[in-house]
Amino acid sequence: MNAILIDGEGIVSGECTIGDLNVNSYKKTQAIVKLKSKIEKSAEKDCIMEFINESAVERCSFEFEDTFEASHSYILKVKNGSMEIQKCEFYSSATTVDMKLNSSVVGVESGEMKIFDSAFRDLHSAGSVLLFNRESNVTLLETSISNIKSDGDAVSVWGKAKVVMKIMIIENVTVCSER
Repeated sequence: MNAILIDGEGIVSGECTIGDLNVNSYKKTQAIVKLKSKIEKSAEKDCIMEFINESAVERCSFEFEDTFEASHSYILKVKNGSMEIQKCEFYSSATTVDMKLNSSVVGVESGEMKIFDSAFRDLHSAGSVLLFNRESNVTLLETSISNIKSDGDAVSVWGKAKVVMKIMIIENVTVCSER
């Protein structure tokens, strides 16, 4: 089981820690998800937040703090569905010098994802920051990637994935690939 699962037409709303997320399927609002603790990986799921079928989020912020730890493949993943996010940001407020995420940040396995405004900053990711593969169809209208250290590629596109990136701002990105 995922820590957060939105199945069907789901909207994330309200400010919450990972344990008390509200799901509201009637209107688009905003969510601030503060990832503060260790999240155990289950045998069935490889992500913390998964979108299936059709979902929409007005604004979603993911804040990674010092105590966050997880061994999932992705923080957020779209699987067999359609996901639309108006504004989405992923950032670390950790005070440790190098709080490392043991996963890619956003992945699309199959399905569609459209993000109008996205930002990734102050993170160290063990995998690619953005990973699109298989039958994914992704549109990123404005994306900012700054102060990032990645042990994989910053952006990876595999298989039959189709990705459209309109405006991409990349600043201070270090890629530590061992190939």
